[in-house]
Amino acid sequence: MSPPSGGVASAASPPPDSSPPHDDRDAYVVSLYPNPFADGDRGEFVVVGLSAERSGNWTLTDGEATVALPTDATGSNGSPTRLVVTVTPTALPNGTTGRVVRAPAAFELANGGERLRLKRDGVVVDRVAYENAPEGERWRRDRTPRWRPLGFSPRSVAVAGSTTAETFVLPDAPDVPRRTLRSADRRILLAGYTFASPHVANLLVAAAERGVRVRVLVDDAPVGGTTIRQAAALDRLEAAGVDVAVVGGERARYDYHHPKYAVVDDRALVLTENWKPSGTGGRSNRGWGVRVASTATADELAAVFRTDATGPDTTPWSQFRRGRSFTASRSANGTYRAQFDSRSVAVDRVRLVTAPGNAERAIVGVVDSATERVSVVQPTVGGRHHPFLRATLRAAERGVDVRILLSGTWYVAEENRRLVDWLNERAERRNLPLEARVAAPDGRFEKIHAKAVVADDRVVVGSVNWNPYPRLMFQTPIVGHKMVDLDVANYESDVQRELNLVMDSLDDPNKGDIVDYIDALDATPATTRDYIGRLRRLSANAEKPLRKLDRREFKNVLREMGRDYDSENGYADGTRRKYIEAFVYFSRHHNLDVADNLTVPSVNQSKIDEDVVLSFSEVSTLIETASKPRQKAIIATYWEAAPRVTALASLRVGDYEPIEDTHAILTTPTGATGLKGADGRKKPLTVARGYVDKWLSEHPCADDDDAALFCRQDSEKHYGEHMTPESFRVKIKRIAREAGIDPERVNNHAFRHARATWMRKKDEYGPGDIEHNLDWTEGTNQHERYEHINQSDQIKSLLRAADIDADVDIDVEEEAIKCPRCDTIMAAGTSQCPRCHLRVSDDARPQWLQAFFDVAEEDDDLTHYLRQHEPRNIGELGFQTFKQVSARVAVGLVKKQIEGTDEEAAEARETLNNLFEGEDSVLSAHLSENELEHHFSGFEAPREAVEESIETLVD
Repeated sequence: MSPPSGGVASAASPPPDSSPPHDDRDAYVVSLYPNPFADGDRGEFVVVGLSAERSGNWTLTDGEATVALPTDATGSNGSPTRLVVTVTPTALPNGTTGRVVRAPAAFELANGGERLRLKRDGVVVDRVAYENAPEGERWRRDRTPRWRPLGFSPRSVAVAGSTTAETFVLPDAPDVPRRTLRSADRRILLAGYTFASPHVANLLVAAAERGVRVRVLVDDAPVGGTTIRQAAALDRLEAAGVDVAVVGGERARYDYHHPKYAVVDDRALVLTENWKPSGTGGRSNRGWGVRVASTATADELAAVFRTDATGPDTTPWSQFRRGRSFTASRSANGTYRAQFDSRSVAVDRVRLVTAPGNAERAIVGVVDSATERVSVVQPTVGGRHHPFLRATLRAAERGVDVRILLSGTWYVAEENRRLVDWLNERAERRNLPLEARVAAPDGRFEKIHAKAVVADDRVVVGSVNWNPYPRLMFQTPIVGHKMVDLDVANYESDVQRELNLVMDSLDDPNKGDIVDYIDALDATPATTRDYIGRLRRLSANAEKPLRKLDRREFKNVLREMGRDYDSENGYADGTRRKYIEAFVYFSRHHNLDVADNLTVPSVNQSKIDEDVVLSFSEVSTLIETASKPRQKAIIATYWEAAPRVTALASLRVGDYEPIEDTHAILTTPTGATGLKGADGRKKPLTVARGYVDKWLSEHPCADDDDAALFCRQDSEKHYGEHMTPESFRVKIKRIAREAGIDPERVNNHAFRHARATWMRKKDEYGPGDIEHNLDWTEGTNQHERYEHINQSDQIKSLLRAADIDADVDIDVEEEAIKCPRCDTIMAAGTSQCPRCHLRVSDDARPQWLQAFFDVAEEDDDLTHYLRQHEPRNIGELGFQTFKQVSARVAVGLVKKQIEGTDEEAAEARETLNNLFEGEDSVLSAHLSENELEHHFSGFEAPREAVEESIETLVD
């Protein structure tokens, strides 16, 4: 297809689709290479395409110099002629094709931007403009993206049919890669980021000695540099006749050569791990791998290898290593017990994707197509807006069960914890079926290095880091397999491990009773794990089932365990309290009388030493000492709202609501409630109101309700992101030191104790005010898990204590509701069950979906599908489903309009107009007149009315 001309072709956007003045559609600028690697930009060029029968005076100009194009340069038989315009013909890159036209020395392509115009007889027929040409990249009109490294051509997705595959994980099964390499008869093409495995080197040398053709390709500059071990391994391979080369350097097509694969005869072995002891050696990393028995996949991967091994940025190892020094390194030597054996599976098809090129779209497509589950395991994620993460969040939004596991190793631990906190808070706030975790290896491996996705019954395995590397060379197969139980092998959570211990170590009825209770529990993973562990230990020490223990027997069990909660010499109050709490809630669930005879002890506030508690004047000093509005607002909020530090860290801009000119309402997340769909405590701010308003006037994302209320300010790329709880602690202690206050006295608990002590001294505040402000109720700890608390009276009481008119409307839910499907308790007004995702209110449905159910006349497959999935927006429907829904709604509403009462007809007419014709319309019949005739067949109505309706819908 010939590109348009006559418009401006921008490097940042597609050229306008406009007709050229003289219909010169086959005269245009084909490509540009303005910023070569060579000194002085030697070798820069412009390629112009001219077709036959285009006589005239042709010129190319950059506004400063003009190049006359030869009049005999046009092609014949309609084929365009390529003219390569350059100042330095002898410096053109290898592979540049076309008739060379030498340009005057003044014709220079500026790296910072240029405007080129192609003219015929002085009339402009094509224009190209670009800005900031990337070094070593060529601009091409017929490619997206336009800028690409010279010598790089993206590949298409390669698809192979049904076959068999062997799946495995590391460090459990390092024998699979070795066994595969050992079996080679004809060829081994091994590509990697690094190579330092003595075992693999032995296998390659042995293969070369028996006549197998062996080639190895690695990156020229891995992070940390090329190691002495790698240099020695590659030297040994080359000495044995193995063809070893490195990819990279000044002319690099990719920032990193990052694949990890081997083509062995007619099999493709793809890994997430590097060829070194910590990876394929099974000495450190949790990795995934798959060996596919497919000639088509192996040949495609071999073609990728040949392309990368023959580029201008590839250098033989012997030449590359000359005069270089290498870095020392420590070789991984961990040993781990194998838990997961390799598994042979039948696969429906295999798709091989590569990047740059097709991987992003393909992987996003896999996640977008998931309907049941998405499980992700990655070392880290390159940010909240990474396209893969956004696709994963979209999956959770449409009700897909999502699990994300990230590495906890030291160099990514902090950023991963921040992202995990953000994801889990978002899931809780929006009732999403998503859980994110930072891995705790627990002796099974050292760190997560796998890059994999499980989406329903498809698996993505390879070297695709979820990082923003647009020129990162990697490959990954997407395997569709028939076994739905292939899951994220290393996502065995702490909760699951505790449940496994219950199942393995306890007998019924304790085993069944605990599992039954946990199934009904709606709590955070940390709390759930804690309760399971405590109940399991109680069961192991009790001489009878837990459900048969009375109060005295329960105390005896604790005494035998060495945790007598009546003695000051036992465990700390909090530990004893947790055991009692777990047992009381377990007993309540099973309707046992013992629950009424035990009281969960609270921390005795009278024991707090008021001499060490922060005074109001000291809090005021901290606020005055703080130099920045954000710091002042944090301290004031800490004092007045008394939130836990995790709640403070998770506040969003939308959680803060100013009320008139007197106060504000702050909605804080509360870990006390197990109701994931419920709002947190609503607390009035009077003293802090002014400080928070001042901070919001400088907040970089004040207009974004989802941005962190107290956001990071360390760099623009982190604006709007939440601070970590540790960041709050560090900043507050630093301000305390500046204020001359002992930092050890200034922490989260100190503010809460200070607030409680100050309120107790004031006659204006009663016990209920204190309990509400601090999120606790004396005598219990987390009863909010089972009961909804009316907050309106407490808020008004707190406002009256501050001499503020309390006769204001406060939007607080006053009762709980139960899910009709799974009996989960949730806050009134919740639109969707946080556990089973059933919509519990028809009002929560979008209008188009409610209209479909209103007109649905039969419980067919489409109706069943929509009732099961309850899509939230029209974008979740495939195009064919969208067409069916649109037609069904259109026809159903028209029938109501014709057959119904006047009131029903008016309502149907209004709905029809809103959905199909209004400014906010979301449906379109997309059906021909014949198709609509089919839908109206058998409809007993005046033919004139039917024809009029069909005509309206077709229009």
